[in-house]
Amino acid sequence: MNNSKIEELLKNHLIKNITFCKDEILSATTNLQLADEDSVCFYHITDSPNSIQVFLERLKNSDCRNIIVSKNLDIDNVNVWVVDY
Repeated sequence: MNNSKIEELLKNHLIKNITFCKDEILSATTNLQLADEDSVCFYHITDSPNSIQVFLERLKNSDCRNIIVSKNLDIDNVNVWVVDY
């Protein structure tokens, strides 16, 4: 699956997308520790005060380059799709 297909699948919920590269996505996960370059990770960021910081720290320790998140974030070198729930 490529970036365009993800955008098509998410179109009814997509708030914003920022893609820096065209990746071929081979798997999906909700666990950043299990995600690699060929994965897309679904990650719900809560409203708690440190949730964004926790997410960014986990992402830094991951090889994931494709993220579908619930908060509007700009992240360098990662394809980001922001969705509403």
